[in-house]
Amino acid sequence: MENKVKFAENVFLMDAVYLEVMATSVQRAVEQKLGRALQGPNLPLWFNNLALDAGMDRKENEIQVILMCDEAKPDLDGCESLNLEDLHSMACRTEVGEFSFVCVKTARMVDSGDLFLDLTTLALDSADVKRLVLLPAHSLYGDKVEKALDKYMNDRPDGERIDITLFALESPRHPVDYRWDSPAYSMASALGITSDEL
Repeated sequence: MENKVKFAENVFLMDAVYLEVMATSVQRAVEQKLGRALQGPNLPLWFNNLALDAGMDRKENEIQVILMCDEAKPDLDGCESLNLEDLHSMACRTEVGEFSFVCVKTARMVDSGDLFLDLTTLALDSADVKRLVLLPAHSLYGDKVEKALDKYMNDRPDGERIDITLFALESPRHPVDYRWDSPAYSMASALGITSDEL
């Protein structure tokens, strides 16, 4: 893959299909626990929460959100039927800064896991990126992303590494040198659920 992506200093790389699956599964679990229906998640609030969980300060950050989307699935049904093409090139502001959105479509001939891995590698190799936040589809990719992150951490000395956060519902299978966190709690907050209710 040629490096045609212009990266910002702070990059969120997410699989939109997995984002929807994860949001829906968290919403259903919380609805079952509380015994009531919930509205879809507030995505700007969720992105803001993820940024805080990834260690970002409340200031004027410029954050690029790259959503890898399936051509056959243009909408995020679990997020109030948000159309990804409408989101492309849009931006929103929260307490941590401005999020700008880029949608990258998967071609039918390209495996989504390989494309996500290519984008991850490009971001890791970019001199512009200082912080990388990842939300991959582990159920589809296996441990490809984790292996790439392990290699990056092993190949770079401490002072040359960017800040990496991997969000996943399951914890890593082995100790890692980057930040890992679950996206479930920040998603619950974006669904309007308080910690007391959980």
